[in-house]
Amino acid sequence: VGPVTVFFSVMMIIILKKGLIKKISYSFENSSNEEIVEAFNAQVGVLGWVRARGVYLETLREEFKNRKIDISVVKNESGGFNLNQRVKLDINKRALVLE
Repeated sequence: VGPVTVFFSVMMIIILKKGLIKKISYSFENSSNEEIVEAFNAQVGVLGWVRARGVYLETLREEFKNRKIDISVVKNESGGFNLNQRVKLDINKRALVLE
């Protein structure tokens, strides 16, 4: 495999990722706070991992950030999500809390 092939493979991945982020972002932007909390809860306990799931969770984190909802209760050391417990939204604190 030559450098040109590697370059085009990487570029294709970047283009696909951007398109996926755009679609997911649009979906989250048109969802209620409760719906994005449920989107998080749907991922709790799921053991499988693919790149698309990583993009989905990255976009979900950004949506919580855009809405100024505190996610510290489910944030791990690297800034990702701990997906081992369901949450609910504390409206008064604008924060996720464990169920």
